[in-house]
Amino acid sequence: MSSTTQGLDSIVEHSPDLIARFDRALRHVYVNARIERTLGLPRSRILGLTNRELGFSEAMTRKWDGALRTAFETGQPQRLEFSMPRDADGVSERLYESRIVPEQDASGEVTSVLGFTRDVTPYREVIAAWQHDDGSHRLTLDAADAGIFVVQDLRFRYVNPALAALFGYTPAEMEDRMGPLDFVLPEYREEVQARMLARVEGVVGFPYEVRCHARDGSFRDVIAWGVGMRYRGRSATVGTVIDVTDQRRAEKAIRKQEEQLRLITAQLPCILWTTDRALRLKHISGAAQDDLRPLLNARVGVRLDEALDGSPGDAAEGQRFLAAHQRAMEGGVESLDCELAGRIYDIRIEPRRHRDGRVAGLIGLAVDITTRKETEEKVRALQGELARVTRLGMLEGLASGLAHELNQPLSAIVSYADVCRTRVAEGPAGEVLEKLVAEAHRAAQIVQRMRRLARKAPVERAEVNVNALVRDSVAFVERQARDQGIEMVLALDEDLPPVLGDAIQIQQVVLNLVRNAMEALQGPEQRERRVTLGSCTVHDGTEVFAQVQVQDNGPGISEATRERLLEPMFTTRDEGLGFGLPISDMIVQAHGGRLELPQPGPAPMFRFTLPLSARASGHR
Repeated sequence: MSSTTQGLDSIVEHSPDLIARFDRALRHVYVNARIERTLGLPRSRILGLTNRELGFSEAMTRKWDGALRTAFETGQPQRLEFSMPRDADGVSERLYESRIVPEQDASGEVTSVLGFTRDVTPYREVIAAWQHDDGSHRLTLDAADAGIFVVQDLRFRYVNPALAALFGYTPAEMEDRMGPLDFVLPEYREEVQARMLARVEGVVGFPYEVRCHARDGSFRDVIAWGVGMRYRGRSATVGTVIDVTDQRRAEKAIRKQEEQLRLITAQLPCILWTTDRALRLKHISGAAQDDLRPLLNARVGVRLDEALDGSPGDAAEGQRFLAAHQRAMEGGVESLDCELAGRIYDIRIEPRRHRDGRVAGLIGLAVDITTRKETEEKVRALQGELARVTRLGMLEGLASGLAHELNQPLSAIVSYADVCRTRVAEGPAGEVLEKLVAEAHRAAQIVQRMRRLARKAPVERAEVNVNALVRDSVAFVERQARDQGIEMVLALDEDLPPVLGDAIQIQQVVLNLVRNAMEALQGPEQRERRVTLGSCTVHDGTEVFAQVQVQDNGPGISEATRERLLEPMFTTRDEGLGFGLPISDMIVQAHGGRLELPQPGPAPMFRFTLPLSARASGHR
């Protein structure tokens, strides 16, 4: 359809006719190059103005405005004649004929009007010359570009070369041998004969349009105009013929393009609308338009703020919807998710522009994403459940360490209790009681950490201290690391701002990476074993993120292994399930961050980023 559009634009832009489009306020919203040349003004000085604002005469303005309003009200084409001064002195004039064609939307409402205007001064001058002298102007008539004829007794008595060429003949082949009825299609013959008779009888009629066939079988759309006169002593009709075939072809192409566009937009599974500069709805279409129409009381001609006033509920979302339109009128593109009448829409609004770049109105597109959002919520719930199951599997690996960790403070509690009992009998026991309480708290903290990690609870986003989570995670594996001879090193940015997220899920990511790093150091050839955990802030464009790094000093991974690390159920360990890294990646992405895999080679480093909380971002 793009090639058709380009061809149509070229025809309209370079047409010898003056072509303009008017909106309901009778303002020019398009003019072609011929109008610029005729008025001596650039488009930027014409668009957006009415005929009166352009300084046309009061008589011409009334005639044009009346015809335009009639076309808008009735939806029927109109014709008119008018004159404009030729020179600055305003004495000599040029004569014009115009055809006004309404343009309608899918609902049948007239949204704009096209005006096709042609300078007919030469044709009228020719006819005037014939009326005063039927012989001395023959050379002038033969040289004219317009088709000129004299008809007597329904036979051509004179045709100039331009008219003969239009139908594929020579003047000699047509004069005294053929008449208008030999060229017009059968359905027009009665009308043409009646009009010719009326001219002979002195009745002056308006130009009329007929379709004719040429010698080669092609069709020509022409506008004929004529008056009665005396020719060689007898009544005759002298007139002109204007070829409007290209113009009609352009109009037909416009109508076809509009119909194709209406059919396409009517079937789109979305809602499409346009507005003018006052945010009045000009067009609504799409297979889903009935979802939005009741909500906004949406109908063509209604301003958005008026439509929203009548919508029940959704006041805040409706105001967001309206505010996005108002911002788009300033020239930008607006995108938002909006919940209206219980449905969620992905909405995009952008300006419609005139050829000179001025904003003419807006075009909006709304896609119902309610089902998609519901599916996303279900997927997130399933991901949370899968993450919980993985955490339980992780607890199994930590069980022996947990038993050992709890055994130490509990044994200490028993010992201190025995000492305390003895000292109570002997004297002061304050210091022993403090140690007793501290060990009890230590045991309670270990149990609480394990319960938090294992619990099933909804995801709750809150400000999270990432450094505290890292330290807490190290505490989980500290005993196991000691037993395996692994040194745990912390390199944390103590000024790291908080992030927004779920603490349990973020800690699960850290633990997954730490356990993987520890397991990568289990080879017998690995003498020095070290896992380093770090934190810092990083920039990605205009956004700032918190970054956590987990690095071991082991042999690293191969390129083939790296490519499969995020595949579910891929593992390099006999006892592994292959879910740890894929779930960690899902958790990080759900938080708006990114998990970075290490490059092949020794001392691999895993990194993941998390967006800072809104408060932290605003203070940086």
